[in-house]
Amino acid sequence: MPDRDRQPHSSPNTLLAAAFLLLTAAIALIWSHNKLMWVDELSVLQTASSPTLAQLIHIQRFFPTALDPLVYQALAHVSTLIFGVSAFAIRLPSLLGFLAMQLCLYLFVRRIAGSRAALVALILPALSGTLYYAAEARPYGALLGIFGLVLIAYQSATRPEMMSSSFRSAAEESASLPLATKTSPPTSRTTALIALALGLALAPNTHYFAILIFIPIALAELTRAVQRRKLDWPLIAAIATGFIALAGILPFQPAVARFRLHYYNDAPTRPSIISSSYRYLLINYPLDGWARRLLLLLLSATILLAVCACIRRSRRNPDTFPTQELVLILSLTLLPAFGYILAVFVTHGMEVRYVLGAIIGIAALLAIAIAPSLHQPRSAIITLATITLALLIIATARIRAEQRTSAAIRASLVVPATLKQQLLTSPDPNLYFNENGTFLVAAWYEPDPEVRSHFALFYSFDEEIRYRRRDTSSLGSEHMTHFTGFPILTYDQLRALPGPHTIVQFTDPWDWTTDALPHDTTSLTPLGPALGGNIVSATFSSKK
Repeated sequence: MPDRDRQPHSSPNTLLAAAFLLLTAAIALIWSHNKLMWVDELSVLQTASSPTLAQLIHIQRFFPTALDPLVYQALAHVSTLIFGVSAFAIRLPSLLGFLAMQLCLYLFVRRIAGSRAALVALILPALSGTLYYAAEARPYGALLGIFGLVLIAYQSATRPEMMSSSFRSAAEESASLPLATKTSPPTSRTTALIALALGLALAPNTHYFAILIFIPIALAELTRAVQRRKLDWPLIAAIATGFIALAGILPFQPAVARFRLHYYNDAPTRPSIISSSYRYLLINYPLDGWARRLLLLLLSATILLAVCACIRRSRRNPDTFPTQELVLILSLTLLPAFGYILAVFVTHGMEVRYVLGAIIGIAALLAIAIAPSLHQPRSAIITLATITLALLIIATARIRAEQRTSAAIRASLVVPATLKQQLLTSPDPNLYFNENGTFLVAAWYEPDPEVRSHFALFYSFDEEIRYRRRDTSSLGSEHMTHFTGFPILTYDQLRALPGPHTIVQFTDPWDWTTDALPHDTTSLTPLGPALGGNIVSATFSSKK
């Protein structure tokens, strides 16, 4: 029977989709403009600004500071060649990936529930915590785009067989309905299979946890094979091709494995990471206490109701919403659970950002579930207007919060004139940092070039492990000596230099000098706050 919930793929809806994409891009660009880079982004910047791609590959193989596979670094490298070395250049692949994900969601849902529901699916990710990564030089925004490509490619590769004469007749019959339309011609299956293989190949080479994308695809295709009672060998070959591309990460594993020995995030992965992932995805807003819990409860109930509605829709209209597509988006929604299992048995560590792809399944489920309520144009207008207003309010709050954070960081980097003079007249004119994250931020954003020219970095594997039980910062600092040109030395080398030495200390958990210096110095004199920390003059004892 025809699906009466579908709406025409009209030109106004297409224009609205383009407008929402432009709105998302504008919000992300404004956010990015007001957002300072931090250590992980600055590590990408250092790698991406390599003179050649061959040098970039060499860095990632032997001295990585950005601990992701090659794809994002290569994309950022190309972007810096075009736009110069800047925050905009290295964040551009993330923005384009996020927009691509929205577009793929729109196309995917439009085939199932029509253009109005597709518009809702397009907008929803911009309301979630994932929008942060559209303005962040990390692989997650690009990875969302790759997941979106896999989603639409799989749908396109499995839809041509549905265009039987009976299905076409149903579509033509539905054309007489006020809000129905003929089904769009399917994408070339060969092109879809190539796109599917490409997406599956790129995903784990963009981020290691993206291997999880094979679970939804495998479950969806298994469901389809059971229903068809035969295997689709060309599609299986496309999936296998993507899986074989996992070999692309192997040359980069030994260097990354060094960080695992004493990694900063070595606590056992707990089941709470699953709920934390959904909280981040759904309510990453400045809410506290009962308001946060209430909103999470409402959203959880809404998603459960959406799952039930989508199951009913798939059973009622298997032609427009085949079971394998339902399994695909349900499995994507469960990525945090799959990620937890992977962390427990394989990686022994997980961050909520590793499973951001769940937002694709959540957005599709919600949009398809509310499609019947969009049947009337007035209802659709009210829904889209409400979501747009919410997006603008949330975006404004996020950008203002970012402005305040960035202003505070910039203010902390201003070195008082008296301290600057004291630094320049010191026997050792360098200002030393012991943690590469604070060093990189200060080296990039310090407003006084004269002060900035005196920055130096030191590290110690032994001291960081002794006092912080990790060596993540020291490994990053040691790797930076091979390609950055920054003045970097070991703690022992610093101790051997004539003093006193001017050192900036921080109260964060990364700074081990707050424990080491009292034991290793004969004189430790506070000079005053600056650069977000406290400046001290240290004279080392002759023996450690």
